[in-house]
Amino acid sequence: MTLVPGRTAFDRYSREVLRLLEGGVVPRNVALLRRVDSTQRLCRRVVRDYLAEDEPVPTATLVAYEQSAGRGRQGRPWRSPPGQGVYMTLVRTVEAPSRLAWLPLLAGICLVEAVNPWVDGRCRLKWPNDLLVDGRKIGGILIDAITRPGEAAVVFLGLGVNRGRKGSAPLLPQATSLALESASPPTLARLASAVLISLEEAWPKLEDPVWLLDRYREVSAHRPGQEISCRVGEIERQGIFRGFDDQGRLLLQSAQGELALSSGEVFFGRGP
Repeated sequence: MTLVPGRTAFDRYSREVLRLLEGGVVPRNVALLRRVDSTQRLCRRVVRDYLAEDEPVPTATLVAYEQSAGRGRQGRPWRSPPGQGVYMTLVRTVEAPSRLAWLPLLAGICLVEAVNPWVDGRCRLKWPNDLLVDGRKIGGILIDAITRPGEAAVVFLGLGVNRGRKGSAPLLPQATSLALESASPPTLARLASAVLISLEEAWPKLEDPVWLLDRYREVSAHRPGQEISCRVGEIERQGIFRGFDDQGRLLLQSAQGELALSSGEVFFGRGP
């Protein structure tokens, strides 16, 4: 990518990201945009064009300095003010659609590993894919995919991490940022490049469920014996967290027996 010289914050951000990515194991086709409605939506529009022309979908990564209509899980808005967070979507092809179930684990692990050096290892994962620092949300993951029978899946891996600015308050009461949690927060560009490099280096681990499960359990915010509530659609179940099974599903000991949940939203109760 070639950048026109400039002095804006976005220009400095873009140049620093590309400089930090030089010479490492980095993704191909990285594009940095000053402002976009949603990296996820733009990537979907581009991929639809490739599929309509029956062309192979290329590997690509879209990084935005600002999103005007970012979204999180279950259609919730994801506040994306300029220069205060990492907002990106990775477009990847997964040859075996059965591997899609492991992608949330891989993405969560990579984000934790990218963030932890600046928060003294306090970043943890709230199942299925929220990043927490001392119980407050600092980042999240949104994964969509296009699957067609007999073909590889096209994955849209959306990632957001709050970097914030010195003196700025979190956007929501239950949220936090690296500017608040770190004694020496990274520049936004250094954070973005750390996320990209972590994902690129770990991508082959998508073929290694044993490693993914072991590492995911290590960085989980949940501990066996903890009381939690899980909402799946309109149904909420309360019970005791029993760990994760060998498919990465959350095990909940409830009044209805032990449930293995593959999706949902967790609310913390009391500790063990």
